[in-house]
Amino acid sequence: MDIDIPSDVHDAAARLGAGVPYALKVVAAQLTGDPDMGRPSSRPGVRTVTVDGELFEDCPALAVDYVHEAERIEIRSVNLASSAEPALLAQRQELVFERKSEQPAGPAADAIAERQVADAWQRIETWLRRHAPATVEILRPGASEEEIADFQQILDVRIPAELKALWRHCAGVSAETDNDVSFMLGNRALMRFEGIDWVYRQYMESQQRIGNDEFPIWRPAWIPFCSYGASDYASGLLMDAETGKIWYWDRYGERTPEFESLTVYLEEMADLLETPALSDGTKPGLLHGGLVWGPPVNADQAAQWAEFTG
Repeated sequence: MDIDIPSDVHDAAARLGAGVPYALKVVAAQLTGDPDMGRPSSRPGVRTVTVDGELFEDCPALAVDYVHEAERIEIRSVNLASSAEPALLAQRQELVFERKSEQPAGPAADAIAERQVADAWQRIETWLRRHAPATVEILRPGASEEEIADFQQILDVRIPAELKALWRHCAGVSAETDNDVSFMLGNRALMRFEGIDWVYRQYMESQQRIGNDEFPIWRPAWIPFCSYGASDYASGLLMDAETGKIWYWDRYGERTPEFESLTVYLEEMADLLETPALSDGTKPGLLHGGLVWGPPVNADQAAQWAEFTG
């Protein structure tokens, strides 16, 4: 199913709130599985999905109009939901699944987080097995409960349930070369435990020597899990064990929040793999049988890279 979101609709979504473009992507992803999920509008052929703004950060209640034609869906508009529409939010055809990362702490919340990560990773790995066998070959097996417990003791920091769930399925990439191993969204590589430990200790030592609380080099709760390459730790992603948020880090001291949670990061990656038309930026593609997000900057790679369109 092809999804078309015209540029003017993207622009309108951005003006309505910082979280609206992401909510629009989620709606588009759901429509690929259930094209008739919306209710008929007053205009012939146009259906409307109402989005509960409380499900997304920085997002008001929305009315998304779309047209379903054969194997194609076109998002026609996104607007603020009218005051008469909140009662419709509970109806079955409306957007009901939640991506909020701010869950109450406890075993029940951990179980939900673990299931969400496992489901997202399963979607990613299923796509890789179908389309990118070279990437599957460099995935390391999942870590055992004992290995994760031992690693937590080595780091001496509480590892969040989401990160443990990811490592149970894949404990990094096994390739010793950086060629085609940075397959995660943003062209990043899943780190092995030894790499995580090295980066964590290097930056914690720097924090103790020259860092301060106002402009920290590293915090004890920051756990890196993605890097620039299999053995290149110039930059990457970390999880804040206290908040669950995902931050970008690099060797020059940049620390920038990027995703609300690991679940959001993995689900967005899975969405873009399954429905490439959702992307308004980097695109999934194949290079030497592996997943590479692009188009690549390197001219030689760009010449051999093939965009995946579904």
